[in-house]
Amino acid sequence: GSAIVDALSPDRIIIGAPTKQVAVKLLELYASIGKPMLITDVYSAEIIKYASNSFLAMKISFINAIADICELTGANITDVTKGVG
Repeated sequence: GSAIVDALSPDRIIIGAPTKQVAVKLLELYASIGKPMLITDVYSAEIIKYASNSFLAMKISFINAIADICELTGANITDVTKGVG
C-alpha cells in the first residue's frame, strides 16, 4: 500500500486542540507542510480520525466487491475504477 507515502505527505492536517493557544502553536508547527488545515476541538478531531479510517475501509470493501462483479462479468476493473472516480 501507500501508508508510508500517505503519512509523509498528508492531503490535509486536522488539528484538535483544547485551547486557541495550543491551536496556534500547532499551526506554527505544521505550517511548513503546506496542506489545508482544519482546526477543531480534540473530540471532533478524534471522530474525524475514526470516520476517515472507517470511510477508507468502506471504500476498500466496496471496490473489492466491485472487483468480484467485474471478474464474474468479464468487466475491466481498472476501467470501472477510473470511471467511478
